[in-house]
Amino acid sequence: MPNNAMAPTIQKGDRVSVDLRAYAESDPEAGDLVVFRPGEPGDLRWIFRIAAVPGDVVGYEEGRLVRNGFPLVAPEPLQDQTFAAPDRMKPGSELFYPHRLGPTEYFLLSDDPAHRHDSRYWGLVER
Repeated sequence: MPNNAMAPTIQKGDRVSVDLRAYAESDPEAGDLVVFRPGEPGDLRWIFRIAAVPGDVVGYEEGRLVRNGFPLVAPEPLQDQTFAAPDRMKPGSELFYPHRLGPTEYFLLSDDPAHRHDSRYWGLVER
């Protein structure tokens, strides 16, 4: 892992094994950790947690990220923290909230709520 975006679940420097066939016959679900390419230059692969799946509605209420009307909360041991609205979006990746995810769209989050480079910054990820 090149950074602490998934800390404390995965620490910087950790090695991770991945089953590239995990979704050959099933769909990813909210809460799953997934490997993806962020569409940024280079050949990096990132690992983030799925926060919303196709058909879900993501939005912001009172400055907090919500999925289907319920606030998203960081995983253990950070559960007392909620995911805040982004202070900026990557140009061209802006979402208008509330947003219903399309049939192949996923909203991914870091396990560190303060980390800003996840779907709150660069938008949705296609399956």
